[in-house]
Amino acid sequence: MSETKTTRKQLPAYLILALIALAAALLLAVTNAITAGPIKAHEEAAQNAAFQSVMEADSFSTMSIPDGCNVTSLVEAKKDGKTIIAGKAGVSFDTDKAREIIGDGSQETYTIPVTITQPSITAETLKAKLFHDTLARTATNLDEGNAPRTNNIRLAAKAINGTILNPGDEFSYNGTVGERTAARGYQEAHAYSGGKIIDEFGGGVCQPSSTLYMAVLRADLKVIERHNHSFTVSYTPLGEDATVDYGNLDFRFVNNTAYPVKILAEQTDGQMIMTIVGTKTSDKTVTTRTEVLETYKPETVTKTDSSMEAGDSRVETSGITGYSTKTYKQITENGKTTEVLANSSTYSKRDEVVYVGE
Repeated sequence: MSETKTTRKQLPAYLILALIALAAALLLAVTNAITAGPIKAHEEAAQNAAFQSVMEADSFSTMSIPDGCNVTSLVEAKKDGKTIIAGKAGVSFDTDKAREIIGDGSQETYTIPVTITQPSITAETLKAKLFHDTLARTATNLDEGNAPRTNNIRLAAKAINGTILNPGDEFSYNGTVGERTAARGYQEAHAYSGGKIIDEFGGGVCQPSSTLYMAVLRADLKVIERHNHSFTVSYTPLGEDATVDYGNLDFRFVNNTAYPVKILAEQTDGQMIMTIVGTKTSDKTVTTRTEVLETYKPETVTKTDSSMEAGDSRVETSGITGYSTKTYKQITENGKTTEVLANSSTYSKRDEVVYVGE
């Protein structure tokens, strides 16, 4: 236990106590080491309320430091997720005891017992834990021979790679990758649109979003927005894709862990790879299970083409099987497994169209 003194003989007792409390809040507020981020609105409000409380106090009973006050030295707000703000020791004292000691405020000096509390999380321990563990790693295959599509995937991966999310931060795929335009280097490649396969700038960028969704599921991060493709895709299991369309459909999730997470995105060796690193606080593991509720078989639609010889045929549109599915996360922690619904998806069927000669 330490002691602090004041020599404000001429000041009213209530103001002496108010100044002691304010000094304690300003200089020794309990603060755990944290990764730098913007000051939260409720913290700023609590700080302002503390100052206002001191300024307006007219007796011991009305002067208080509001709960949640976290007054620290001013620092430039950062959102890089890796700058560590060192923790500070905290101080507390018994207000009633201090009131009793000060009495009528007529003494030259006062001795007020205070208790020092050290932060439970230090800069050293946080640094050792930051991005220490792989929370999830997923990979999907692609044909690098399709140069325009591969180019688009690499551009999206480059935009995502290195993204850091502090606890509570939200990731937006469209916000991170940006609009897919020729001016930004994107090329035309196949994409689903309106139930058809068309060529559009940025075709293929749904593969990074889908691969990332697979990793987010296994890292057990909180998904805010996700949409399945209109038809099935070959690079992910059923129920584990995430289509995006700039200005329309997005893929969004939140870092709901206690530590920052970092996304590592790489397209290499015929694969799109997503890795989420962070800090494990338990032995939790996550696997997925997809249940097929219904299967929609494509039909064959035959049409005639007078330009073709009798007996000849050609497939104009290949058939695609549709499905209705439910995908679950199987979460195992401390020896107990629970199953949580991750999503419900419906994939349309596409009939096969065949032309024959007359």
